[in-house]
Amino acid sequence: TQNPARREAIRRFRVSDGDIIVMCSDGIAGKREDRRVRSALEASSGDTKELCREIIESVIRETEADDDMTVIAIRASEE
Repeated sequence: TQNPARREAIRRFRVSDGDIIVMCSDGIAGKREDRRVRSALEASSGDTKELCREIIESVIRETEADDDMTVIAIRASEE
C-alpha cells in the first residue's frame, strides 16, 4: 500500500558536462535552506564530497538541527 504522506517528485531537466546535481532530505530542504545550498554551490571547488559536508555543517551551525540530514551531490560527466 502507498503511504499517503509520501510525495514523489519526478523532474526532467538537461544537464551539461560538469554540472552538479544536489539532492537533499527534508532535514535540509524542509528548513528552506535553499540559500545555504546555493551559497555552498557557488563557493564550491567542485569536490562533491566537500560540498555535501559544507551544506550539512552550515545547517548545523546556523539552525536547530532536529531532523536527520542527507545530501547527495552528483557531477554530470559525458564519459
